[in-house]
Amino acid sequence: MSCSAVSSAEIKLPIRLIFREGQNSAWFVADGVAYAVDLDGLFRFTAPPAALQVPSDAARMLRGAWIDADTFVMDLRIVGRVSSYIETLQFQSDRLTLREDYYVSGDQYITSGFAPLKKHYRKKS
Repeated sequence: MSCSAVSSAEIKLPIRLIFREGQNSAWFVADGVAYAVDLDGLFRFTAPPAALQVPSDAARMLRGAWIDADTFVMDLRIVGRVSSYIETLQFQSDRLTLREDYYVSGDQYITSGFAPLKKHYRKKS
């Protein structure tokens, strides 16, 4: 297995993570496209939006969990592909760090980025 890393850069597209009290799912919104994230260890299926449906696009399945008070990890699979992604969102007082581990054919690729953390993005205590 090989590993390639890309240095950290500022995230330019808007991302949001939305939780609703009493729900066993959340929404991960990236650049205006919402994906359901299961919080019970199962995968939640989201079809690609009509605007993004091209022959190479496919549905996404996501599951996620808080691994500590400031870190949310999502497991992302794209239907019909052998690759997988682990998205790690780490919330700090004034900054969100996003790390993506991409796995395909036994190789791992890592990208990461950061963005200012807006108040409404913070996890409730």
